[in-house]
Amino acid sequence: MRPSFLFVATISGMFAIAQPTAAATTTPAAPPANSIVISSAPSGDLLGYRIVIMPDGSAASEDGAGKGQSNLQASMMKTLVADLDAAMPLAQLPGGPCKPAQQSTTANPLTPNPLTISYHAQTTPDISCARDAREAALFGDAQTIAHSMYVTNYRSRHFTFHGNGAAPASIPAATAPPAPSMPSGGYGGGGYM
Repeated sequence: MRPSFLFVATISGMFAIAQPTAAATTTPAAPPANSIVISSAPSGDLLGYRIVIMPDGSAASEDGAGKGQSNLQASMMKTLVADLDAAMPLAQLPGGPCKPAQQSTTANPLTPNPLTISYHAQTTPDISCARDAREAALFGDAQTIAHSMYVTNYRSRHFTFHGNGAAPASIPAATAPPAPSMPSGGYGGGGYM
């Protein structure tokens, strides 16, 4: 299901703003207790995404393009669980804001998108700018899973059309280009039909 947008235009100023309708902004249901949840929270003009992974490797996702389902490879699932177990307790990971040198390596250098992982009733702090090897491993696992499921952080689009309120000037109709001339036989006259 893709998010629906409402376009609003005023005649005098010709302003159009795309905003999600109420149906697209509902809060997601609580995930099952034994699941792993990877969440990239909305930030700036990025919409964020959420991936819920069950112990058997089945996964459901939701991002700006809609909802999806997939089964993770066994090796991917095993690596994620091993890295999560090694990082326990998750709440005590260092986390924190990005250093200026780290910001230049993220997809959005000005505001890295927050990323958290929930597992066994614990949630990591934001690991988008990893402070240690455990966070770096978890961030890598989350990125690998998101890419394997074609989940991405879509940008919201806000359109603004500016005008002075006057009627648009008439634009002359474009004339069609002349048809290409082809010698008899088509395809350059080689006699192929």
